[in-house]
Amino acid sequence: MIDVRSYRSGDEAALVALWNRQVAGCYATPPLTPEAFRTEVVGKRHFDPAGLHLAFRQGRLVAWAHAGFRASDGETPDLRLGAVSMLAAEETE
Repeated sequence: MIDVRSYRSGDEAALVALWNRQVAGCYATPPLTPEAFRTEVVGKRHFDPAGLHLAFRQGRLVAWAHAGFRASDGETPDLRLGAVSMLAAEETE
């Protein structure tokens, strides 16, 4: 069974581990550390934890998706323009 919920503080280590297994190296993206994730993702002015969805199987993070919003002025998110900006998943079986 897959359990899905929104991001919450304390999920950084599992998110970073999945990022480094599935995303790092693609399009020249570097590996992350939990500290970089907190600074470069969670620390962003318009980060909304409800937009970062995590999927767990037997307590292990197996996928995440981030629904982001584009801003026409670069400052304020435009909630009418939603988009899934990143998806990372690994085999669960």
